[in-house]
Amino acid sequence: MKIVQVITSADWGGAQRHVYDLSCGLKALGHEVNVLYGEEGRLTTRLEAQQIRCQQVPTLTRAIRPWRDLRTLHHLRQQIEALHPDVVHAHSSKAGTLVRLALRKSAIPVVYTIHGLVYLNERMPKWKQALYRKIELSLLPLAKATILVSNRDLQELQRHRSAKRTRLVHIPNGIDPFPEPIPLPEDPVIGTIARFTEEKALDVLLKAVAAVRKEVPAVRLILVGDGPLRPQLEQLSQELGINDITTFAGFQENVVEWLAKMRVFALTSVKEGMPYALLEAVRAGRIVVARDVGGMGEVLPERSLVGTSATPTDWARRILMMLRANGEQGASVIDRESMVRCTLGIYW
Repeated sequence: MKIVQVITSADWGGAQRHVYDLSCGLKALGHEVNVLYGEEGRLTTRLEAQQIRCQQVPTLTRAIRPWRDLRTLHHLRQQIEALHPDVVHAHSSKAGTLVRLALRKSAIPVVYTIHGLVYLNERMPKWKQALYRKIELSLLPLAKATILVSNRDLQELQRHRSAKRTRLVHIPNGIDPFPEPIPLPEDPVIGTIARFTEEKALDVLLKAVAAVRKEVPAVRLILVGDGPLRPQLEQLSQELGINDITTFAGFQENVVEWLAKMRVFALTSVKEGMPYALLEAVRAGRIVVARDVGGMGEVLPERSLVGTSATPTDWARRILMMLRANGEQGASVIDRESMVRCTLGIYW
């Protein structure tokens, strides 16, 4: 089978990790995979190292710019048709929107994966939430199938009439177990792995750790990742007086050594699907506390979840409780091969 994967940005994140794992898994099963992308990033380097062909669509960008996006429809259609695929798989809202529109009159089937419903981002202006919701719902019938990595997002879409005219499927992200157990440290170290963007709400984590420090002076914080908000977060850590206990580790190719230093893994995101950072923390046996959004409740027990309207003080209380907890959480994660095979089943 000839498969084309399409994603807006190749800058490494959860959706890019998904495309990489899926593409490598499909190639291992004997299928031909091509990846189209818009903005440059680490994904293409990793795919090319696995001898998976990548092509750039220069006008495909995250920002909504109507005139350029109209040109992108033409470019996408041309590049996809030149590859003669059996199926096209689009990832994330921008690529999903443009691919479905570009191929709406084509016989090539389109599969679309939603890596977290954009319009559920509570930090997004209300008018933008309403716009993205309208776009998402109106375009559902243009895909052969829509995959959601979170069962909660699946249930959200099923409430709407447009869902009756399409196939909605829940396939969670999957990762393989680590080769060896990673001991849980006794030291009160809190950490996370994330892109430094608004939806990750890392300012809440910094404020919570500032409160925790009053109770546990030896507490430390590790932030693994990078992104546009890094300067603001570094400034906030200074204003809160926790810059001396906070490590900004930057982007890391191998997160295992950083997970090994964390006792509690905190995920403060206001919008998620099924984040790989969470799955890796669970596989590593970290004690996890996360906001109850997206698929968090499908992986974690109730005591690990923080309400969507929780304040930094609420987060501090829960983190203090989890610092004193043992490592037994009973979390559930599927493996990568199961994810790949389930997705392949949707293509046929």
